[in-house]
Amino acid sequence: MPPAGFEPAHTAPEADALSPELRGPATRDITAAADERDSRTSVNGVSRRRRPLVLVVDDQKSLRSLIRMNLELEDIDVVEATDGRHGLELAERHDPDLVTLDLVMPRMDGLAAAAALRSDPRTRHVPLVMVTTSTSPVHLARARSIGVDAYLTKPFDPDELVRVVRELLATGHGRDESGGATPLP
Repeated sequence: MPPAGFEPAHTAPEADALSPELRGPATRDITAAADERDSRTSVNGVSRRRRPLVLVVDDQKSLRSLIRMNLELEDIDVVEATDGRHGLELAERHDPDLVTLDLVMPRMDGLAAAAALRSDPRTRHVPLVMVTTSTSPVHLARARSIGVDAYLTKPFDPDELVRVVRELLATGHGRDESGGATPLP
């Protein structure tokens, strides 16, 4: 309890009384931010595509954060999913330009998620990058047969991840409409 006669010099306004700009990013509506990111912008009457969006699917928060940080430094927006099912939900909602997938995850693994993304006409063209600890030839062969465009082994060099992502984004699509893989240089 403050001493008698003490009055605070300043009382904080209620959060609802603040304008959205003063509330800060923590109180921003996530859905509105996603809608804003997914919309096209117009500058001087010329339509311009938004920044690239990468969906990062990994059950380890630290790996998602590492990938996010490296991609955001390259002006790439990131949305995160904690497993394959969550990744499929977010892919449908956000229409990503590229998806990174861990292999071993709860509920749905990365190979099953990759197969589902390739079988859906809305996402079959999206480049897929497997980022996993597995070096198993069986997993690599299965990833190739599904149509995964790149396979990086953890621990990975962040510069290599950025290079692969940039190259796949530059091609426009991971797979063409005939289903052929886009080769990596």
